Amino acid sequence: MSAMYLRLSSLSVVLIAGMLQALFLASTFLAHRKGSLRANRLLAALFVLFALIILNGFLYQTNLYQDWPDLIGIPAAFQLLVGPVFLWYVRALVEGKAFRFRSVALLHLIPFCVYFVLELSFLFHNGFYKMALMYSWLSNQRAVGEYVGRFWYQLIVPLQTWVYLYFVVRTIRRHEVTIRQVFSNIEDKTLGWLRNTLVAFTVGLVGVTLSVVFPLVGVQLGWMMLCAPLADTVLVYHLAWVAFLRRPQDNEPAVTQTPAPLPLEPKYEKSSLSDDQAQRLLVQLENLMTTQQPHTNPDLTLAGLAAQLKTSRNHLSRVLNQKLHATFYDYINQHRVLLAGNKLRAPHRESILDVAASCGFKSKSTFNKAFKAQFGVAPSEYRRGAL
Repeated sequence: MSAMYLRLSSLSVVLIAGMLQALFLASTFLAHRKGSLRANRLLAALFVLFALIILNGFLYQTNLYQDWPDLIGIPAAFQLLVGPVFLWYVRALVEGKAFRFRSVALLHLIPFCVYFVLELSFLFHNGFYKMALMYSWLSNQRAVGEYVGRFWYQLIVPLQTWVYLYFVVRTIRRHEVTIRQVFSNIEDKTLGWLRNTLVAFTVGLVGVTLSVVFPLVGVQLGWMMLCAPLADTVLVYHLAWVAFLRRPQDNEPAVTQTPAPLPLEPKYEKSSLSDDQAQRLLVQLENLMTTQQPHTNPDLTLAGLAAQLKTSRNHLSRVLNQKLHATFYDYINQHRVLLAGNKLRAPHRESILDVAASCGFKSKSTFNKAFKAQFGVAPSEYRRGAL
């Protein structure tokens, strides 16, 4: 290696640290045998892809591309795999043990293969040609025919990733709707802990998109070539934090397999449940909630409550959604909060945590949030006012 071309800086140290961290996390999740094995492996693959993209930025930032010009363009090509792997990872969390790779999944690799074929002549061109072309981009000589021709191939990367980001967000939203229709406690099933990751991913993708588009309007590339590596470095550390600290513990899988999503709006047009039957079922439901208090069971599900009423879960869901305008999760937790309010007004001093547990809540934070939404004050403040 020619030491004269090596240009170390604080930024290059950040990049190399991010790459090493990504590889460490990839090996950690590959060896991790608890929780969802498929999700762990896909997360490991995502970290490997991030490491390759960060490597591209590190080679550029340190001038090492001058020593290894044949590598120009190769690590960056793997950006096209980030979208599919991210979507598979989210689906593995949502579907749990039901998640399987089928032959149709290979269709997700088509953009990567097309890009690779279109770029074949460039990727395997000699290093001196690649260096000359790269410096023509950096000096803003966008009239170079090779760059204008390659632009459309480069644009595939952000466009394809935007499409996958849309499907990731849609998958998470559908999952959040489904679990609220089916479960009374969702702490170990929600993917809300990925919300900040999606924000960070989106911000990074905006930078990558601009780094492709700006050269066409005469904006100097410069530091913008580092948008993708820097964004992925931030994502590596963020994902490490949420994966180890924010996601549910391994003894409670991140997401248990849920029944098929219940239909949402035009829904019950073909239902065999008439309005009179729905009203009678509502009366039965309210009587059951008052006399037997099934909501005190923290593991109560829509199917379990429907079985107690000797009806189908679709009929019960119709009553909740159309008659009460509430999801199963909201309805059950409303009853839990009302019960908790009665207990907090009682003269005997049961701890707030014991009150939450006896009413069916699994976590104090969920109880506090639901209680404040119902009564406008925290449980402790409510108790002080009642005494």
